[in-house]
Amino acid sequence: KSDAPVKQDTGLSANPNRFGDTAPDDAFGAYQRGLYKTALNLAPLDEIGWLADQSLDFSDWVARVARWQSCRAGQFIYMAGDSANGLYGLASGGLEITFPLIADEPVVIYRAEPGFWIGDNAELADTPRLVSLKAATASKILHIPSPECGAPAPSR
Repeated sequence: KSDAPVKQDTGLSANPNRFGDTAPDDAFGAYQRGLYKTALNLAPLDEIGWLADQSLDFSDWVARVARWQSCRAGQFIYMAGDSANGLYGLASGGLEITFPLIADEPVVIYRAEPGFWIGDNAELADTPRLVSLKAATASKILHIPSPECGAPAPSR
């Protein structure tokens, strides 16, 4: 086996033997294989959180359909009861997930840090949002819209 970098279809190169002699696993995430996707403008979510564990094909699809959003502190991204419209990944800043209570202020149930993803529950169940999502600080998020919102579905 050679230790020379191997050119792959992605246009990026990596030495598949750099972690030993085990065969590459196509299901293993893009970040762990060392095939960084920063050229696709996904940083830092290509290195932390759920997206870092996805395949190169899926990362390519995300780079094509996702859109960056900047949020000011206190800005709501969505409210409980809103229709599902995709997934959100936190690249910088902080998010608060709140649960609505009757006749009281919403309760913060989670404070998210970079690498956090949300939206899959409402998206997969095709139900309204159960929680509200608000920027706790100035934040940068990546929105992967639902196919129903105009995003093409990833190819299989």
